[in-house]
Amino acid sequence: MASEINFESGIIRTPVPFEGEAPDILPESVARQHPNFEQLLSHTAGCSPYLNSLINTDPEWLEEIAGQNPKDILSLLCSSVEDESVTQTIKTLRTRKKKIALLTALTDLGGIWNLFEVTGALTQFADFSCQALMSTLVRESAAKGRLQLDPVEDPAGMGGIFILAMGKMGGRELNYSSDIDLVVFFDEKRHPVNRFNFVKSEFVKITRKFAKLMGEVSADGYVFRTDLRLRPDPFVNPVCISVGGAERYYESFARTWERAAYIKARPCAGDIGSAQNFLSNIEPFVWRLNLDFSAIQDSSEMRLRIWENRGTGDLANLPGFNLKLGKGGIREIELFVQTFQMVAGGRDQTLRVPDTMGALAAINRKGWVDDDSKRVLEESYYKLRTWEHRVQMIRDAQTHAIPKVENEIVRMAALYGEDNLDKFLKEIKVTLVGVHETTETFFATDKEDQVEYDTSFMEESDWETVNTWRQLPAFRTERASKIFARLQPTIFNRLARSSHPREALLQFDGFLRRLPAGVQLFSLFEANQHLLELLVDTCAMAPRLASSLSNNTQVFDAVLEPDFIVPLEDEKVLEKTLSDGLDRASDFESVLRVARRWNNENNFKVGVHLLKGLSNSEQAGKSYARLANCVIKSLVPFVVEQFSSTYGPPPGRGFVFLAMGSLGAENLTSQSDLDLIMIYDPREEEHSQGKRPLAVQVYYARLTQAMVSALSSQMAEGKLFEIDMRLRPSGRKGPVATSLNSFVHYQENSAWTWEHLALTRARSLAGNEELGIEIEDFRQKLIHKLEDYPKIITDVIDMRRRLSENTPVEKKEDIWECRLGKGKLLDIELLAQTGALITNSMERDIGSQLLASSTNGLMTREEYEELSSHYALLRQIMQVARLTVEGDFNPDTTGKGVIEILLQQTGMNSLETLSGKVQNQTGNSKAIISDLIDKRWKKWADG
Repeated sequence: MASEINFESGIIRTPVPFEGEAPDILPESVARQHPNFEQLLSHTAGCSPYLNSLINTDPEWLEEIAGQNPKDILSLLCSSVEDESVTQTIKTLRTRKKKIALLTALTDLGGIWNLFEVTGALTQFADFSCQALMSTLVRESAAKGRLQLDPVEDPAGMGGIFILAMGKMGGRELNYSSDIDLVVFFDEKRHPVNRFNFVKSEFVKITRKFAKLMGEVSADGYVFRTDLRLRPDPFVNPVCISVGGAERYYESFARTWERAAYIKARPCAGDIGSAQNFLSNIEPFVWRLNLDFSAIQDSSEMRLRIWENRGTGDLANLPGFNLKLGKGGIREIELFVQTFQMVAGGRDQTLRVPDTMGALAAINRKGWVDDDSKRVLEESYYKLRTWEHRVQMIRDAQTHAIPKVENEIVRMAALYGEDNLDKFLKEIKVTLVGVHETTETFFATDKEDQVEYDTSFMEESDWETVNTWRQLPAFRTERASKIFARLQPTIFNRLARSSHPREALLQFDGFLRRLPAGVQLFSLFEANQHLLELLVDTCAMAPRLASSLSNNTQVFDAVLEPDFIVPLEDEKVLEKTLSDGLDRASDFESVLRVARRWNNENNFKVGVHLLKGLSNSEQAGKSYARLANCVIKSLVPFVVEQFSSTYGPPPGRGFVFLAMGSLGAENLTSQSDLDLIMIYDPREEEHSQGKRPLAVQVYYARLTQAMVSALSSQMAEGKLFEIDMRLRPSGRKGPVATSLNSFVHYQENSAWTWEHLALTRARSLAGNEELGIEIEDFRQKLIHKLEDYPKIITDVIDMRRRLSENTPVEKKEDIWECRLGKGKLLDIELLAQTGALITNSMERDIGSQLLASSTNGLMTREEYEELSSHYALLRQIMQVARLTVEGDFNPDTTGKGVIEILLQQTGMNSLETLSGKVQNQTGNSKAIISDLIDKRWKKWADG
């Protein structure tokens, strides 16, 4: 139903008459009924020669629309012209374009529509015109037998040709006298291979004719000046290119400005399905997975070239100033917004907004632009685009420049509704200056002011090291070297402030030497210097973590997220964020890459939190386990889907992955292997049902191997986890996947005591939920049934003896060896799990198992506190060591920054104090465990 708003009721302003009011335009009876509309027409005609000619060309149409809703008029002008000839179609479009030009001018000048309604209406008609003319041309070609269209395979009837709207048309923000930027492609797969050259030639002819007819001026006017130069390599390639050729170009040769152009690209005519597939295929070219801060420098250089190569004018002298390309102009706002989109749009899909103001709002919501800057740019954009329209409305000229002649500036001001020239020019200047000042601080990355920096800590050998940096792969381009030169003050000043600057410099040198390239990372650091400071701090405190960063620099992207300093979310929230990312992956390999990126970023977050004291080692252990849980749970469905496409879905009830060891207890380090077991239940089925059926034993064994491969295969992003399956029944001798019946039978009749001990920490992690519940029920019942305590204690005594015999002497004597040796982690875990079997405890965490032994009278409260305290201390040391150093922790060779972190986490004031505490507690724990197992528990069991 049409709205009640019409021209008469919607008018809120009119231009100031420039050449006096035009004589009566509407008949007196109509003018009396619509006096506001009559005044708008009169004042408009008195300001614009072009609009005056349109008003006088068809006064009958103006009488007709005076009482109508402008949006209804727009809909009518964009209604179908199907089944007309090419000649009639272009005549209709030219006639309608003049009406659209007058309609949008009047709704704009009268304040009936806002700027974006005006630009949207112009774009809507441009879309309609492109579709109407292109479909008519294709239909004409098919009628002549030159194109073969299959109504079944090609319901759109376009033969695979499509048009992408670019630039302002793509963003639905055409200006008043805009040309339209289009690229035209065709999907060669819609045609037989042997007709490729003929079809290509025909589509090139159609496209040329399309562009000629759209822009050609006749007695009926013109439709739109059409620019096809945004296509790949326009000086070499024809005006219509195959999809395959375009995709190869964008994968290999495209430049930053072409990426920026595709931010606004959208299908506007032709085979929309083929167009959408094409845009989906080139998405990785447009939207980089990593935060791409090199785009800032590219955009800055583009901005400077515009000012250098065009007569854009001088802010000090506004006549002739280019409102689009000049400093503080429209293009400066567009570049500012698009640069943020190129930087972060790959990671954040909410930033992929085609219109400039919508994109500005999106980057503001995500914190990239502050509220004041957003307000300045929004208000300025609205004014600049409005002034651009006014200068174009005067003579329908594709110009963006303020007139050079004062009288014409007065005319422009009159169209704007301003009769004070000085006030008008002052408003323009204030607006331009405001835009330039707002964007200049962002783009001004090329200033090389001399900044002093502290190198007092460096010795001659350090200078020799630094002087070799420019020969490294990361510095192979001049641009990388220039950016790094601007970063050096921050680097050296941060190194100088670290506790042990020379050690940090050595680690930073190693980081640089492992970098394959530098431009993008250095650009990231230049735009976010706190990231560079974090890297230097990491080099000082955690050499192992710094070493891993060289091949995983994308993890710095995560630091820019607002929630980086917040602890990891609840596991369900984490799992959803990962699953959402995996769902967007285009294929299985992409799934694995997304999972690795997500895990790398979150592992880095946990590590940084530990280094910065935002979390303790216990929290870090739980966080690492939470990440492992999420990765496995989220990957299982994708691995199963990939595997099932060949071998069919999992037979029977499916499977469960059991988490064992530290993963089962949910307490990992940054370097932990994951202990897993697969249990499956085939029920009565013997084979899978797929293209290549497998016996169930083979099926689940291969599915297990597929999952292990998904987790542990080395890719560009690294691997997820090393997987250890030795805790499965019969260890390495047993099958990698075990049926439920075999598992139950083995545990009840054949399992060794150490396997029952391992079961105390088993946890159903991923797979069939019902099967997981059944396995957990069996685990609990089995633990309650195990009552041969003499055998359990005897076996544990033997295990301790063999562990001790197989532990190298240097490990036993190394007080910093946390795992191996009596009174250390494995020894305490062995005791805790033994106690869990005896007390029928269902707890998986070592501390909770020790508490169960104390609560049930197997040890005193003092013994529990001594053991749990020592276990926690050793876990703290191991957590820090795994994060910060390669190999074994040795305070004599480990950097002092690492020792500071260790002391911070353990609450000790010196390494000597910590060393003494470890030695003392290890001796106490060894004595307690030996007394409990070898004497008291054995005596009780033999009872």
